[in-house]
Amino acid sequence: MSEMSGTFTADAIGPPVPIPDVPGADAGAEGLPSRSVLSARQRILVESSAIADVALRTAVASVLSATVTPAVVANALRHVNEGSERSNLNFYAELAAAHDPAKSFPAPTELPKVTSRPASPLTEWVARGTVDNIAFASGFRAINPTMRQRWSALTANNIVHAQHWRHRDGPRPTLCVIHGFMGSS
Repeated sequence: MSEMSGTFTADAIGPPVPIPDVPGADAGAEGLPSRSVLSARQRILVESSAIADVALRTAVASVLSATVTPAVVANALRHVNEGSERSNLNFYAELAAAHDPAKSFPAPTELPKVTSRPASPLTEWVARGTVDNIAFASGFRAINPTMRQRWSALTANNIVHAQHWRHRDGPRPTLCVIHGFMGSS
């Protein structure tokens, strides 16, 4: 935000989403002011904000713990009889010792059918260009036979989702962000 005009300005290196520049000088090099210099109203506001912050964080942590705990316990109980993690690690250690990438990462046996659709106008505005949402069925099949059924049962992970960004001002370096570990459990 420009101090003189009160309007947002965008430049080539600025964020795509306007962020207001809120002036303030409460915290200096020595930190926040002591509570003793605050008025009674300011102390009540600071203390109630701190209490609300702790209460909210505790409530959110409790809800998340209560939500995740049954899944973690069920997952642990379900996998007790599927073989130890040690044997799974041994399988992959032997595979790595072979030094054969084709065995560790076999190429897909057939090309997937890729679908594409335009992303939302908000996404394209943030990207400052054209964005396509791409999806296709994953050809991944676990190499370890004892893990194959478990991994293929994670149906949410059987579809690959990606975005293809094309910026109006020309190509830029490519960034690939790949996730999936525990995001679906």
